[in-house]
Amino acid sequence: MGMLQRILVRKDFYKSLNETPRRRFVDAESINLTMFNEDVKNFIIGTESKINVCLNAFFSDLNVKIKINRNKSTRSKLVFYNVDNPHEEYKLENGEIVATGSVVNNDVISYARNNKGKIEKVFLYYDTIVASFALMSVPINARVDYRYGFFEDAYFYLKAENGFGGVQIYRVDKEVIDNDTVDCYHFNLDELQEVFDKTIVPGDYVRAYDTLRNCVNAKEQKVRDEISVELKKQESKRGIEEKLEDKFIEILELQKELNDIFNEKRRITISSNYLFEEINGTRRIKRKWLPYLPYINLSKVNLTEVDISGVDFSYTNLRLNPQIVYNKDLRHCRFVTRQNENKIFDPTTDFTGCLLEGTYIADANVKKGIDYNAKGLKIINRGEYHN
Repeated sequence: MGMLQRILVRKDFYKSLNETPRRRFVDAESINLTMFNEDVKNFIIGTESKINVCLNAFFSDLNVKIKINRNKSTRSKLVFYNVDNPHEEYKLENGEIVATGSVVNNDVISYARNNKGKIEKVFLYYDTIVASFALMSVPINARVDYRYGFFEDAYFYLKAENGFGGVQIYRVDKEVIDNDTVDCYHFNLDELQEVFDKTIVPGDYVRAYDTLRNCVNAKEQKVRDEISVELKKQESKRGIEEKLEDKFIEILELQKELNDIFNEKRRITISSNYLFEEINGTRRIKRKWLPYLPYINLSKVNLTEVDISGVDFSYTNLRLNPQIVYNKDLRHCRFVTRQNENKIFDPTTDFTGCLLEGTYIADANVKKGIDYNAKGLKIINRGEYHN
């Protein structure tokens, strides 16, 4: 996308927004665009969360955590995946569930087909949402609309001056020029904050939004009631899991004490369902396990897209490919091993593109792709690898 075209679009959009009437159709229910936009963003995220709750309630017996893929879902199909293995993906369409990922769990397929009536209730809830929430539009002035919907993050639509076509403009923290296309642009709109604060969303559009929100909430409660058995199982399962994790902590404390007294290290296996938690859409190792990582068997743990920044993996049996972790982010991690233990990194480990600020490695002769200019990076090579 040409830089000149980008500059022209930005200039045209800013000019159009600044011409927006400051007050229009004001009544008791009118609110400013800033408040409306914030509420809409939370509503879109919350709606996706409600679908996830219903899906996880349905699949609670299988001990898998499900999440919808909003980008791949459409009006007629619901796409979701296993959080612990994003390559395990499925779509629900025309009452049938089909695996669409490179990994297939036949238990998920069989369970959905054997409980077709209940999974259809979840899909009907989804269908109700997308039927009424595919796209909503609030006219700001003659050329600019504010739009939002389940399949779209909130954006502004700038109509062409001749009335034919237009472009979508998304607000971002920083301008992502690489993501621009001929009809879609990303701008930091902080300069227009005062305009947004003074732009009024009329009460009739606020009321339409409230009606939509109430519908989504009411329908979710109906689905939750219809699959209440699954939800109750899920709540019971969560309580049992918390008790089980407390038992794991007791065992790990004993393992730690055994190591301190006899220098004898034993490791227990903890499944990924217990090991990880999701924070702001990103998986991390639960904080409760961090002091005990040397006593947990990490040799076969899949860290694909897991945020490990700041974690101390010293004296663990982890074997790590830094290319697969979230954002290749190894900042403030520690990797220390004893000479007679398995190494965390092998001789071919590639650190190209990895974030290494404050990282400490006392492992072996790691070299490939290392950014030695990373602030606070410290590498202690304890010798070459031996066959």
